[in-house]
Amino acid sequence: MTITINRRKLAFWGVLILVAAGLMVGAFWFRGQQTAAAAKANAPVPPEQIVVAFTRDFYTLDYRDKTGWLAKLQPECTQDGYTFLNDMLTPLLWPQLTKSQSVTSAAQITVKDNGLKALGQSNLGQWQIRAVSVTIAPEVKWPDAHEFDTNVLLGLENGAWKFGMFMDDASADIYAQRATPAP
Repeated sequence: MTITINRRKLAFWGVLILVAAGLMVGAFWFRGQQTAAAAKANAPVPPEQIVVAFTRDFYTLDYRDKTGWLAKLQPECTQDGYTFLNDMLTPLLWPQLTKSQSVTSAAQITVKDNGLKALGQSNLGQWQIRAVSVTIAPEVKWPDAHEFDTNVLLGLENGAWKFGMFMDDASADIYAQRATPAP
């Protein structure tokens, strides 16, 4: 009994199997890339990135557009943080910005996260205080110093870190001393 193999058919089936295997490997790789990208997109943003982004956005403004500035910042704030910003800080800050006619772009603001100062838990949820350094370009008309350090209270709201308030060192120390340690 003799078995004859047609070389052309064998080559055709071999190439077809290799192409099919390549397509399957490519499909699994592509699906893995999509899954990794989706996981990365849904991953929580680290608090050090949040504090830098919010602080830069806070100092990026045009004194002629208070409403637009507040609207841009609101999603980055906890509910209490927005109340603090809108009801307490803006009424004190905006007249000074208007007087000096302050207009700043993000490129004119440098923010550096100097690390975690305190971490705690309160009846409002988990929070942390981060130290930051801010530099505003010297050519900007700004009412106060162009370089300074401050502290930012972040609150964990709906799984995301958001702005709560700015604090001086003494306030940050008092807040930290009265804190319940975070879990």
